[in-house]
Amino acid sequence: MQYKIKRKNKKEIAESEANPIYWTNKWGVFMSRRTKYSYELRKEILRQYFEEQRSITSLSKEYGISEGNISKWRDMYLCNGDKGIKPIN
Repeated sequence: MQYKIKRKNKKEIAESEANPIYWTNKWGVFMSRRTKYSYELRKEILRQYFEEQRSITSLSKEYGISEGNISKWRDMYLCNGDKGIKPIN
């Protein structure tokens, strides 16, 4: 017995899932958007981490930012100071 999988087209996916993190480029390929966080937000999160001794997990839950991002910012800050967490652009 063969099963047939119905694949959704782009319009059906957009309407059914209504997920704002995905968009299509000019070739019709789904791409995820990359969120950019401001220098001020990064600095505030790291201030709370170092001065208030808050855990990365609690900061991640409060701000809705992945633990990996916060850990990366911490490491960049420890290596390069403020310059390490400033956006390039």
